[in-house]
Amino acid sequence: MILSNNSYLRNPPVIIDPKQVVVFDSIRFSLDICDISYSRLKSNLSLLADKVKISQKDYPEIFLDVWSLISNSVIFYKISKKRIQP
Repeated sequence: MILSNNSYLRNPPVIIDPKQVVVFDSIRFSLDICDISYSRLKSNLSLLADKVKISQKDYPEIFLDVWSLISNSVIFYKISKKRIQP
């Protein structure tokens, strides 16, 4: 897990602006999606390595997880660089 359960991103302080909560949620979701995609990618690559016959859906499933990792990493990067005006 990238973020711990007691992270401020998972449990934002109640005194912050609602706009900031949305940003925290966006960051948290993008990191959680990266974490899930990475775990699925490792698992799917391991299964693929053990397969004798590769189906037509195997490679698109691998690329789905890779693309999800890339896309959500970019989202995280862009959100983390953006300055929020209260």
